[in-house]
Amino acid sequence: MDFTNLPPNWPDLPIHVPERVADVLDLLLGERDRKQRAVLVALCDDEGKLIQPCVIDELPVRIDYSDKVRLLEPLISPISEADHVALLLAVGRPDGLSLTDDDHEWVAAAREVCGGQVSLLGVHIVTLYGSRQVAA
Repeated sequence: MDFTNLPPNWPDLPIHVPERVADVLDLLLGERDRKQRAVLVALCDDEGKLIQPCVIDELPVRIDYSDKVRLLEPLISPISEADHVALLLAVGRPDGLSLTDDDHEWVAAAREVCGGQVSLLGVHIVTLYGSRQVAA
């Protein structure tokens, strides 16, 4: 995972594909964001090309499910199915790559907020040790 591996035209390419996603997440969710437990909401077009990244930082160590939904809802609810928007979610944290119940809650919250109007391209954890996808 090293964003310097990205091709110069990466903004014109789908960001969620396996050969690119770790490097894009490395670029968009930096070391500081991981240490501060930030969440990246990357809005993409229906082909997976990045439209707008939004980083929400300095989250508490533990956020309950309803707070996760409330955090994501204002970013997703204005989008309609006709907008052809997709979402890639990344949860930053400083610790290891083992999946936790909290990671699975982020997936469930993203699914709930996306509903049928926004495609969920994936949910990833991004740590100081790398990144991995959480089964969506």
